[in-house]
Formats: sequence, structure tokens, C-alpha cells
Amino acid sequence: MRLLRLALIGWIIFNTTFLMAGDPATLTFDLDGCRSFLEDGSFMDYSEFTAQSQNTEQINLSVLGGNLFRNQPATNRHSCTPGFDGAPAMCVNYDDSSCEYDPGTDSAVRFNIVLSPLGGARATLTTLDFFEFAPRTFDWIAGASGPNDPPTLMALRVLVDGLVVYENSDLSTSEEWTLRSFDFSNISAFTVSEETVFSFEISAYCPLGLVSSQHIWDLDNIRLTAICPDDVIPDDIAMMDTVMMMDTVMMADTVM
Repeated sequence: MRLLRLALIGWIIFNTTFLMAGDPATLTFDLDGCRSFLEDGSFMDYSEFTAQSQNTEQINLSVLGGNLFRNQPATNRHSCTPGFDGAPAMCVNYDDSSCEYDPGTDSAVRFNIVLSPLGGARATLTTLDFFEFAPRTFDWIAGASGPNDPPTLMALRVLVDGLVVYENSDLSTSEEWTLRSFDFSNISAFTVSEETVFSFEISAYCPLGLVSSQHIWDLDNIRLTAICPDDVIPDDIAMMDTVMMMDTVMMADTVM
């Protein structure tokens, strides 16, 4: 009798836990498709940098326009370099004219992320992670390598409807591949109840001062994560589980 009751209750608790489980939604620009050649103009075409999304029943993440980009790509070009894991990564020129942060600089790497809560839930864009590398030697896949004057500072800015909701500047770059993480979970502007576009700008500046005609910064594996902050058992489901448990135990008592 006791064993039967515990087994039945355990089965229902297991199913309740499954309903509570809320995996995050993620969107990743792995940059593995990097392509950059002078002869076909692909060095100023960013269309290969699309993203892969893993969405949930409550959250949808997508890229407005389909890919990351830079303003004035004929000037703000890109090339390809071995990434943190050996797969291709993206390298870009940066603003080497000053050590003062320039919000909205055309040299920033940009992506517009659409966060869509589903089914009446809220959604929170919690983190941005990416690898960055400010090398003293540039290394282009299927191309040249040589001395580089890398940036010493970097910045991140995020806007919603043209208003700045996050800005962090004068962050030191790294001379080896380094994972950079930014946490937005405690910023109210990143929790939304309707479809919202977040405009990201990642930029580098302030050259180290080495003798080189190249001013290059490397980026790889840009990843965003979103969660449902209301990810609990709805009252109607919790009540249904309670009734099921009571009915099942009572039926077991009657049978025994």
C-alpha cells in the first residue's frame, strides 16, 4: 500500500518538475562562415554572419535584418582569422584616432536582436558573451600576416527605440583570446512583455602605439541568452496536479 502510494505520488511530482523546467533561449553568431576576399568584395559584405537560435515555447530570439553588420562597410571592412577554438573568426578595423570613447561610432560591430515573449509570459535578455583578442600580429586566413597595432580599450552600448539602456566603456582589451561576459539580469529595461528590439554596438579604440599600418581587433562566438522570469507552475496546472494526486491516492486506498 505505502509503496504503491509513493510510486504514484513520485510519478506526479516528476511530471510537475518537468513543467517547471525552463531552459533559456539562446542566439549565437559563431562567425565560422567568415569570408573575405578583395576580388569579389566579400571583405565589405557581412551577410555571412547569421546566427543560430535555440528558442523555447515562451521565448523567441531572432536577428533583425538576418545578420550582424557595420555602418559604412566600404570603410569598415572585415577579414577572417583563426578563432579561439581554431575555427574561423572575424577581425575588424577599429577607430584608431582617439583614446576617447565615441558612442555610436561607425566602426562598431552591430546587431539588432528581437526578443519576443510568447504565450503572455515576460522575457528577460540576461547575458551577452563573446570572445575578443587584440593581437600584436594579425593573421588573415588565406591571406597575409604581420605586425598589428591593437586596440587597448573596448565598449558595449545597447539601445531600445533609440534610447541607451546599457553602456560600458573604457574596458581593457586582451592580448589573448578572452571570454567577455555582460549581465543584464538586474536591469529592468531588459525584461519585456512584448516584442522588443535591442540594438547592440561593440566597439574598440585607443591604439597601443606600435608601428604598423594595420589596426585590427578580433571577435568570435557572440552569444545572447534570454530567460522567462515568470517560469513557475501556473495556478491552473498546479491545481490540476494536486487534484490528480488526491484522486490517485484515494483510488489506491479504495483498491487496497
